This record gives sequence, structure tokens and C-alpha cells, in this order.
Amino acid sequence: QEVINGYPFISASDKAKSDNFGSSVEISADGNTIIVGSPSADPTLTDSGKVYIYVSGSNGWIEQKIYSNPFISASDKVKSDNFGSSVSISSNGKRIAVGSPLSNISALDMGKVYTYYTTSSIAEKSYWYSQGGLNGDVNSLVLSGSDLYVGGEFTSNNNLSDSPTYKKVVKYTP
Repeated sequence: QEVINGYPFISASDKAKSDNFGSSVEISADGNTIIVGSPSADPTLTDSGKVYIYVSGSNGWIEQKIYSNPFISASDKVKSDNFGSSVSISSNGKRIAVGSPLSNISALDMGKVYTYYTTSSIAEKSYWYSQGGLNGDVNSLVLSGSDLYVGGEFTSNNNLSDSPTYKKVVKYTP
């Protein structure tokens, strides 16, 4: 945690220009964990995206190392996925959901939501997308109890090129 003009703030230890660090942020209800999306960050591919996890410590917020990295990224990342465009964290900070609106599915930018569980380490549990439904636009996420709510642009059938799109929220229970 850094302090500038008397105000504390957090930043990525591997920050780079144009990463869009902080474009999505959420704090757990217990106040002990913050997750921060950086969808334009480049772990290995342009704009594939990253998410950072910070926990509260005696000297402020501490960036967590995940397998020697200061961030998490999608296991199947490709260029321009924008992983971290939306984030959500459970009330106790043990579950994380990350939106990646331009993740490819069958060569289409249909978008995905990745879920992670944190204990002594972090593990990617699963990713979710609505087959024929999610269409490149994961706008928002909310974890509530065991449910995940995804807001975005959806199509009415599996033929994406001919389908009208509309905004809605889909409930998913992993």
C-alpha cells in the first residue's frame, strides 16, 4: 500500500501503462479482501487481462502472490479476452468470479465467467458460459451465497449471427 498526499492507495506491483488497473473492484463483506480487475494487462498476450487480490494486514493492503505471480489470469487466455472486466467476491473472500467478455468459444467472442476458490492457495474451479446465449458481453457479476448472477448481452437462440440480442441477468449455480 502506498500513500500519496495522505491518501492510501493500492497498485499492481507489475503495473504498466494502459493496463486499466481498477476498472473493476470489489471488497468482501468482511472487509478483509479486495479484488481488482486489470482487463488490458498483458500477462503473456495483448489485453488478455489480470486480476489482483489484496488482503488486509497490519500495515494496510498486501498484494497476494499466486504461484509466484502477483495476479491470476485465465488458464485458457488468448489475445484481447479482457479477463477482469468485471469481478465479484463472496462475503467471506473465499470465492471469486471474473468476467472475460471476449473469451473465445468455438472461434466466437462469446465471453466466459471464471470462478476461483481461495483457501491456502487459489484454484480455478470452472468457467461458465451460456451456450448460444452469452454473446461477447459479460457486463456484471454478483456472487450471492452459492449462486452467481451474470448480466450481459444474450441471444435468443444458437444461431448467433441471426439472433436478436437483449440484456438480461442469468442465474448460475455451480
